[in-house]
Amino acid sequence: SRAILADGWAGVRVIDIEDADHPREIGRVNTPGDALSALLHEGTTWVADSSGALLAIDADAAGSARIAHSVALPSPPASLAALTGAVLVAGGDSLVLVIDDAVADVAEIRCDIVASHGAETALVGGQSRITLVEHQASRLVIRSSLDMGGEVTALSMTQQLGLVGVGQRLAVVDLREPDALSLVATLDAPAQINTFVVDGALAFAGVGNR
Repeated sequence: SRAILADGWAGVRVIDIEDADHPREIGRVNTPGDALSALLHEGTTWVADSSGALLAIDADAAGSARIAHSVALPSPPASLAALTGAVLVAGGDSLVLVIDDAVADVAEIRCDIVASHGAETALVGGQSRITLVEHQASRLVIRSSLDMGGEVTALSMTQQLGLVGVGQRLAVVDLREPDALSLVATLDAPAQINTFVVDGALAFAGVGNR
């Protein structure tokens, strides 16, 4: 078993996690800029690189890694999410839909974070707003948006709910009406929320440096 780590200026690291108690680095590849985010999707490892490219990384069983190809993007990428047959890239003022190793569509919205659930739906966060986006026939369709009243620092979603980190506040958003997102609950956290992991009915938030 292997993990791919996007490690900023150090590039991409290939980690052997067969022994979970003793992970070890078995390969590395330098990237043109900083490796900011990694996504394993449909057999391909994608890396968002600060040079303004989406990189496909090929790593063999021995850990040898290389950049197989790259996709030029309209702005530097920050976050990645998977849809069926496609990758969403959020960064700056552009949300980019990549299909078959090429840019298929670009939505001009502010977006720093993107999260997906299922085949065709994603939630995008930019500054103080979240936006629900759908992939329809190789195009991005913006359904609705909601002002969160503060900087969006983390995102996750299920089929019916969006989890939004707004600084030190967890906000729960109802997604069941795609054209009218609504805030249903909030919860204060001890520090800024930076990431979410959802497991069934449970959600885990990474806060501060924890």
